[in-house]
Amino acid sequence: MIRLSIRGLAKYMTSSPAGQRKVLRDYKYPDEDEPSAMRRYYKDATDRIRVYHRPGHEPSWLRAKVLELSELARLTPGRAGAKLRHNARALAAYEKHFAGRSLLPLPNLRLRLDIGNVVIGVSPDLHAIERKKAKLLKFDFSVAAPSDDMIKIVSQVMFEAAKGSVADLTSSSIEYVDVTRGNEFRGARAGARTLREIEAACATIENVWASI
Repeated sequence: MIRLSIRGLAKYMTSSPAGQRKVLRDYKYPDEDEPSAMRRYYKDATDRIRVYHRPGHEPSWLRAKVLELSELARLTPGRAGAKLRHNARALAAYEKHFAGRSLLPLPNLRLRLDIGNVVIGVSPDLHAIERKKAKLLKFDFSVAAPSDDMIKIVSQVMFEAAKGSVADLTSSSIEYVDVTRGNEFRGARAGARTLREIEAACATIENVWASI
């Protein structure tokens, strides 16, 4: 089986041919588990967001955590310090734009979408109830704005992977959250053309995998 993350597939589908080969090489021959490390890059911010939405926390709690991460970053040299600074920035953006959302966290989900011999790992950053409806949120903390194609691909894969695992799932259950700019997107659609494009990309990955 060929295993990719949801963002790995989206990056593959939105890259040039040379970029696509690099994505696949990174997953076939990971250097110090680079794909996994990238998935965990914003773990400090994401973990604190999940805790914040449990009952009993005010926005001031988030602001305090931003200061804690910033201070840790100041005291930490090198890449580890840079990572902490980015997590502090991400958490500050979340506090600015989304602290007022009433999300009740549910247990984390680890899902997968199998297309041919390609297995796409799907882990929503937040699985929660909002206004009595289940939500699966994927956070984007990047400085650069996500492309429309990135949003559609990630949203559609989450939607397809969650079928049968999340009760009363609809396209509005899936949210791609551009935290830095405070934007929310609902890009999944039942029977969407994006799914056919994902299936075609997975078929291509199968065909070229041996030559990577």
